Amino acid sequence: TRVLLTPLGQVRGFEPLRDSVTPAQRRSLVARDLGCVVRGCTRPPAMCDAHHLRRRADGGATALDNLVLLCRRHH
Repeated sequence: TRVLLTPLGQVRGFEPLRDSVTPAQRRSLVARDLGCVVRGCTRPPAMCDAHHLRRRADGGATALDNLVLLCRRHH
C-alpha cells in the first residue's frame, strides 16, 4: 500500500500497489512472448511466470512493457 500525503505531509489516503499480473495481462504476455523469452529455451507459457524487468522496489510498474514470461528455471 502506498501512503498518499497532502502538501503539508498529512495522510490523505492509501493506494494499493498492484504486484500481481491480471488475467488479461497474462493472456497478453502469452500471446506476445509465446513462452520463456530466454534465447534457446522452449518452455511453453504454462511453465512460465511473469517477471518484472525493472523491479517493483525500483519503481517498476506491473505493465506489459515491464513484463516478460520466464520459465521457473530462468526466473
